[in-house]
Amino acid sequence: MNQNQTNMAGMPTNSQGFKLEIPKENRNLYYGFLASVVAMIIGCFLPLYKIAGQSINYIYNKGDLADGIFLIVLGIGAIGVLLWKKNAIIPLVCQGISAFLFLKLWSDVKDVFSAYNSYAGLLGDKYKATYGIGFWIILLGIIGSIACLALIFKKMQDDKKGQAVAQPIPVQPNVAEPVQPQVVAQNNCPYCGSPKTEGSPFCGNCGAKF
Repeated sequence: MNQNQTNMAGMPTNSQGFKLEIPKENRNLYYGFLASVVAMIIGCFLPLYKIAGQSINYIYNKGDLADGIFLIVLGIGAIGVLLWKKNAIIPLVCQGISAFLFLKLWSDVKDVFSAYNSYAGLLGDKYKATYGIGFWIILLGIIGSIACLALIFKKMQDDKKGQAVAQPIPVQPNVAEPVQPQVVAQNNCPYCGSPKTEGSPFCGNCGAKF
């Protein structure tokens, strides 16, 4: 049965479609990865940090909006590639970029935090800077997703090595060497067929010379 069919527009399609499936093997690692990425995406909508009583997050802060959207796109892309292509390298790269962007944000706000917290000692806790719940959720999501992806990638490599070892090595069939015909010494007289007399150049029966 042909799996290639045509849709209403006449374009060829695959009857199986594009399925985002979770493999039965290592299913817990896949669930852990999905939960971590979803947590990372949700964290983008929650407060990242509070400064002087104002909550700031990726989505509602215009300065960090591009990074927040990029984090969400990277997370969704990592899920799609892992479940559709069964490839763990590209999702690892995506989450590595997410980690870089988040660490960059962390580095930028450290200086702001130190400045505001120094003023908080003089002006009161109202001007104190603290990390919000979104910050910690994103951090845990990135760490969890990278850890799960690393284990999934290792399992994939181990499975490939196991399949390579399990494949039987082709054995060359034994080809019999051609048997050389044995040359049998002619011990009879070529004329009368009588046995030759050893050491004599003449046949003892018919007298012919050999």
